[in-house]
Amino acid sequence: MDDYFRDLICELSRREKVLEEKQGPPANRSDANLQQKEIIHSRQKEAKYVYNLMKVLKLTRWCNRESLRYIISSKWFSKWKAYVGYEDFILKKGKSSNGSVHSNATGNNLAKYAFLNSPHPGAISNQSLILDSSNCYHDFSNPVSVCNSAIRETAEETKDYYILTNDLWSFISAKYDTDIDISRKIIPNGINGSLKLDISLSRVSILIKL
Repeated sequence: MDDYFRDLICELSRREKVLEEKQGPPANRSDANLQQKEIIHSRQKEAKYVYNLMKVLKLTRWCNRESLRYIISSKWFSKWKAYVGYEDFILKKGKSSNGSVHSNATGNNLAKYAFLNSPHPGAISNQSLILDSSNCYHDFSNPVSVCNSAIRETAEETKDYYILTNDLWSFISAKYDTDIDISRKIIPNGINGSLKLDISLSRVSILIKL
């Protein structure tokens, strides 16, 4: 992870810690509004950063052979979107004519930011996407082996999971932590030179002769 990611994560974490874990009630209504504005700005900054990386992903989805992509649970991602107000800021109200994302929070309209009441999404949970060890081979000697991250064959993109770039995954997982890293390589797709992402991994039957 480069210095930019590290500094941004530290700054966002610092803001959240100071603003949301500060003990005791605010001194007055003005202080309360100021704290809420700071929270809005902090979460909006995070939403904007992820939004920009998602735009890069759309443009470079399968461009780089052998590069990694990461899988993240749609269920957790939806909780994160609610927490940072992603839909409100980025998709509906936050995009200005020049493409920048801005905040127009004031003391009189803070109440409309419903995401302020959304709970923290917690650590990223990808366990629900993984096949049970009784249905596939697990490499218990190597916890990070790709064999341990076989995804359910019924899982569908967007409905069950999203595909992220390495930069996007590094940012989110560093800030929120995760139970399982699910990575996949972009590989050749046949003889026509196209590329694909093998989400489910290749199924191989093994005959054991006793």
